[in-house]
Amino acid sequence: MQMQYTPNFFDRLVFDTDDLAAVGYVSSSTHVLDMLSLTCLFLQAYRNNKLHGITGLLFYDGVDYGLILEGEKWQLDRTKASIEKDGRHCIRQKYQINSLPDRHFDDWHMHFDGAGAIAEMFPRYQHALHEIGEHRATDVEQLMSLYRTDRH
Repeated sequence: MQMQYTPNFFDRLVFDTDDLAAVGYVSSSTHVLDMLSLTCLFLQAYRNNKLHGITGLLFYDGVDYGLILEGEKWQLDRTKASIEKDGRHCIRQKYQINSLPDRHFDDWHMHFDGAGAIAEMFPRYQHALHEIGEHRATDVEQLMSLYRTDRH
């Protein structure tokens, strides 16, 4: 059963800025990802986000995903369309910020259990792979509030 996303406070945030925007998602995994699947997800997302100038982070805690993306609006719209039709997850919450003065993230990162093992296999990507530690996918809601509190 797919849950419908309901609009919230972040959908109404608007800042006087240029072409940067951000989006956040909390979604449920449709199936558990093994290490090979996580590696493929990371490599695909890292490559696509780098290619399109998207920064942010992805948490995967074994059950849920938490995702924050920043980028130029037109690039972000393309990326959002792909994410929203991806069958690996079911979106529970979506946060949209239509205009940003600057980015919070300098690159794209992924946090999950076992990230260290993948980083050892692919040392070139060590900077972007992190163990999830105490974080959970639902931390996205709290992280999205950074955009609001940093602007006052």
